[in-house]
Amino acid sequence: MTLLAAVLYFLNNHSLLSLALLAAIAFVIGGLLRLRSGNTRWWSLGVVGLVLGSINVFAGSAVNALFLNAAGTVGSAVITASEQTGSQRNERFINAYRGVLTTASGDDVLFSFDSTSASVYPLSSSVAIPPLGERFVVKYVPGFERNVVIMAEQSEFGRRYAMTQAQQPVEQARRQWQASPANPEFREGYRQALRVFLLHHGEQAPNALVASYRRALSELESSAHSREDD
Repeated sequence: MTLLAAVLYFLNNHSLLSLALLAAIAFVIGGLLRLRSGNTRWWSLGVVGLVLGSINVFAGSAVNALFLNAAGTVGSAVITASEQTGSQRNERFINAYRGVLTTASGDDVLFSFDSTSASVYPLSSSVAIPPLGERFVVKYVPGFERNVVIMAEQSEFGRRYAMTQAQQPVEQARRQWQASPANPEFREGYRQALRVFLLHHGEQAPNALVASYRRALSELESSAHSREDD
């Protein structure tokens, strides 16, 4: 497991270099097999290496997260530094992070990652990075502790982030309704968004937020009944 953790760490943190290495290694192996067997189809191994390297560029962090979640040991960590680099990906600047991992045995291990190599579990289309100085849950493989996956759902920052994401449809529907309160489609959309949120998150959300959403829902339903009576 330690060796696999080290390999995945390298592939994830050096994805472009890994792309070239995988293609080159596959090409060399294909060439040797071609010389040994005389079969020219072995050259296609180079293409296989190129494809695997390309997949790793986009999916390396996800594979790493799945592996560490399945095979890792629970620890905790704190991000101690964050800085914007001069590099960009998808027209966004890459942020570099440094932190301290506290292992299950109480040892401290320095680790680092950036916004393109961060491994977060559960997998999501958007990556949430813990704020500076706040402790969060991670998993790691003993023997190669600097390769960590951030356990978002088990950490307070992750639960806050998930709640913020859950609120977005409600807030979008609210702003749409406020733009035209007389529009019955907007009013019904806001009412449905409130109902869905309270159904799925009513027990986990802060009491003040739940009370505010229930009050808004009650006012909308009262308004709807009044319109029906008219």
